[in-house]
Amino acid sequence: MFGRLKTALVESFVGAIALGLIFAQAVLHLISAITAPVNEWEQQQFFSELRVGDQLRYPLLAWIPELIGAICLAAVGLLLLRWLYYSPIENHSGTPDETTSDLSS
Repeated sequence: MFGRLKTALVESFVGAIALGLIFAQAVLHLISAITAPVNEWEQQQFFSELRVGDQLRYPLLAWIPELIGAICLAAVGLLLLRWLYYSPIENHSGTPDETTSDLSS
C-alpha cells in the first residue's frame, strides 16, 4: 500500500511540491522565531501605559513555540525526503532490470 503511494507521489511530483511547502513553512517559522522577541519587546513598549503593575514578560521566551514548530516541520520534511527519494523505488513492470540481464551474460 505504501509502495503504491510512494510511487504515485514521486512520479507525479506531488511529493516534491509538498516537500517544498513543508521546508518553506519551516523557514518561515524560523524567521518568525528570530523576530518574535523584537515584536514582543515592541508591544510591551507600545502598551506600557495600559499595563497594571509589573507584569513584564521576558521577550526572549516568545521564540520558543516558533522554534519548536520549525524543528518539527524540518524533521517531517527530512523524513519524507528520505522516504520518497533516498530509498529505491520498486520496478513493477514486466521487463527484467538491466542489472540482472548484465549478470547473466
